[in-house]
Amino acid sequence: MKYTCLVVEDEILLRQNLCKKLGQYQSLFEVIGNAKNGGQALELIESTGIVPSLVITDIQMPGMDGLALAEHLSVHYPQTKILILSGYNDFRYAQRAIRYNVCDYLLKPVSDDVLYEVLLNIKSRLDSRPKPPENRQTAKTPESPKEIVEAIRTYILTHYTEEISLEELAAQFQFSSAYLRRIFKQFTQYTPSQYLTHLRIDEAKRLLLTNPEMNISAIGRLVGYQDQYYFSRIFKKCTGMYPTEYRGTEK
Repeated sequence: MKYTCLVVEDEILLRQNLCKKLGQYQSLFEVIGNAKNGGQALELIESTGIVPSLVITDIQMPGMDGLALAEHLSVHYPQTKILILSGYNDFRYAQRAIRYNVCDYLLKPVSDDVLYEVLLNIKSRLDSRPKPPENRQTAKTPESPKEIVEAIRTYILTHYTEEISLEELAAQFQFSSAYLRRIFKQFTQYTPSQYLTHLRIDEAKRLLLTNPEMNISAIGRLVGYQDQYYFSRIFKKCTGMYPTEYRGTEK
């Protein structure tokens, strides 16, 4: 499997040289972009919606530096591996890097052999990650925004009774959760969580009216809410009535 890579370096010649060097290893990582600092790297991720498998970054850069970028990635994109290439041989930097799940810390200049060995090791880690359950994978990876939204909508329709994580979908499709949320609302007028809630409440309303003998707790579980009190609060927020009141109005 080929993985994607984003290069972050403020020195333009060093950045171009690293991208060129990485071009030799396209069978391992495909360079999908480059940035001059951490802020520009995050803007690139958010604007394209593509979450890179690997980010190779310098430390000292104007604006958001490499460690701040690593910290942000570790929180918001934990599936992304981070490799630091730095000219600073300071143990304090390495200590902070470890806290942010940086998988390697190399000092410049880095030889081709060392870089290749590290890339192989990172690819091995990516290959060994647990795969999503088969019933949560799509046969064809969607490409256009409309296809992506339809894939998410279909997934929600199929799995609305289960725990659904937008972050899991984002990791599966290699897009950021913010990007998925934005395009989903663009095409449906709802965020994925709003769409899920409306779907669950509509089904709960149907069950309340067609199954008068079924208790509220059971109906809540059938539409994906394991906690009856939480289900009742969400139902009232959406309809203005508690489930028992809604059922009573239709008698």
